[in-house]
Amino acid sequence: MKKLLLLLCLLLLPLTYTLGEENHLYTAVTKSEFHLRPAKEAPDFLSYVPVGTRVRIYEVSGDWCRAVILGEEGWCKLRWLDHFSAAHIQMEAQYEAITHKELKLRLQPDSSIVVGTAPYDRFVDVYEYGEEWCRIGYEDVVGWCKTSQLWAFRSLNVAKYPALHVTPNLGMVTLSQEAWIASDDFVGMMARSGAIICVRAADDHAYSLPVWRTEGTISREAGELIPFIPWEEAQPGDVIGGFTTFYDENYGKDLAANRAYNIDLACRRIHNTVMQPGDHFSYNALCAPYKVSNGYLIAPNISKSGKGYGGGVCQLTTTLYNAILPLPLQIDEWRVHQKIGVVYIPQYYDAAVGSFYDLEFNNTLPYPIRIFAQPQEGAVTVLIYRAE
Repeated sequence: MKKLLLLLCLLLLPLTYTLGEENHLYTAVTKSEFHLRPAKEAPDFLSYVPVGTRVRIYEVSGDWCRAVILGEEGWCKLRWLDHFSAAHIQMEAQYEAITHKELKLRLQPDSSIVVGTAPYDRFVDVYEYGEEWCRIGYEDVVGWCKTSQLWAFRSLNVAKYPALHVTPNLGMVTLSQEAWIASDDFVGMMARSGAIICVRAADDHAYSLPVWRTEGTISREAGELIPFIPWEEAQPGDVIGGFTTFYDENYGKDLAANRAYNIDLACRRIHNTVMQPGDHFSYNALCAPYKVSNGYLIAPNISKSGKGYGGGVCQLTTTLYNAILPLPLQIDEWRVHQKIGVVYIPQYYDAAVGSFYDLEFNNTLPYPIRIFAQPQEGAVTVLIYRAE
């Protein structure tokens, strides 16, 4: 009989431990004596807990937490505990992000209990995303911070966690006549007849489209809209997404022509690239190195000197990045130029390439895609097709 009881105990103990480990959030130490309770606010007690006892926390609810103390599960007040530390979290990271500042990671949103810190300008894993609060992990620290304290979010599993704050374009317009395109920030450029311009919305009179960091419009008479087909419904030859960015003939000043040449050259190198399901795309694999020996001219870029060979190619990567962002394509590598970004796209939506950065993604769609890249004398358009 004793052997049977011992065997039952051995069978039950691993099960309890395993279930606990899956939800183990924090470890703490009691700073006052109390009685463990079977439920929050319960009048009855389970057991007496002395000062200095180790506590394993599995759930936090307001001022209370569900914990295991001295092998017994129950509830206690958070204010009775001290020296909080995060356990190894058994959750899937949803996004990667960068810290705006040194962060104090809190036990719960709005909690005064700090469980650790994350330094300024470091990559963190985002386990839960909210418009106001995020649950993040940095090294062995897990806690909550304000969403506004993070930037450069990248989905780690785009099939489950779509890209954040993305407004897809409605479709594309092939201009049947010249159209002047400008905005509050952009001095303007004359788009030629035959140019393909991606637009975000349309009414009876005009198309609206993102132009630099604001919005521009062109007349409905300038061309006919071809809507993008939802990727789930697309047939071979259909366009499932696209984006256009703009620059005027003087962008780059005395090196403006060189900048436009570099954009044209890079477009030729990625144009008509076909990706089968599961294929990997690397912009640098097709376009680098950015040297005179690879055909590039010197032009303005974001560097200490303000210019370099291949200056301008990042406008194409930025356009490509914004074309694929609304689609379930898994972005593996992406970096902005700097926190302030670049003038021709809203902040945090540019994509830098160079010696240290690349734009890489996988085709996670169930069919092949084709990349269309077209320079247009002051505009560059990237379209994503379901390949034939």
